[in-house]
Amino acid sequence: MTAKKIILVFSFVLMMFCLGCATLGMQKGAAPGDEVFLDMEEVIAVNPDLRFDDLPIPTGFLIDITNSYAFQNQETRVALLRYAGKNSAQSLIQFFVEQMSRYNWVLLNQVEFEKIILNFEKARESCIVMIEPQRNKMLVTISIAPR
Repeated sequence: MTAKKIILVFSFVLMMFCLGCATLGMQKGAAPGDEVFLDMEEVIAVNPDLRFDDLPIPTGFLIDITNSYAFQNQETRVALLRYAGKNSAQSLIQFFVEQMSRYNWVLLNQVEFEKIILNFEKARESCIVMIEPQRNKMLVTISIAPR
């Protein structure tokens, strides 16, 4: 196995390990079975400072450089990008579903339980967007790897 393939496989395994189980949490103070109503009017714009041309980031979300990495060459790209900002979970779901489709990403599925996981794919790549509530902000982790 070549060194490039070993690095690629290791990066993908590390990315999957970091993501762990796909889960979506309840809001603080909510009891099981409580309905939570979110502001559906919230509209989020795309951040002009993109790491990759086809991975939209909501305006106001800042990258966590110390916990992010990206590798790209002519053949492939692998990345784990972490961002923090303030928006509701529902508005972030809507943002990524709408914006990713504009860049030819196809939504495969959505998993919710403590975290929200959106799985996308296109041509030769897969992308996982994880939305995670944390105190008074939302964490968004975007991982991209070859299929």
